[in-house]
Amino acid sequence: MTDSLYLISTNNTLQTTQQTFKIQDLEKKDNMLEIVSDKYCRTILEVTKFKPKSATEITSETKIPISTVYRRIQTLHDNKLLAISWEINWILVLQCIF
Repeated sequence: MTDSLYLISTNNTLQTTQQTFKIQDLEKKDNMLEIVSDKYCRTILEVTKFKPKSATEITSETKIPISTVYRRIQTLHDNKLLAISWEINWILVLQCIF
């Protein structure tokens, strides 16, 4: 039996799709477990799941302090769970990518 972590994401737009990620690297597995156990990371992923949001919008909707939002955004982006893009007016736009 291998020691693996499986993360399953379901997207409920027009059709249901399911992605399974098998993580065998112990360090990556620990990072993912830490991320999904963090209530702020989970909240940010949830509010950006269907519509891109700026950090300010996330703070307004969730009441998470802006400094915490930026730290969690960096963590999520570093672990390839959140895409970051810039609009013409230089607003940071975030979108959950799994």
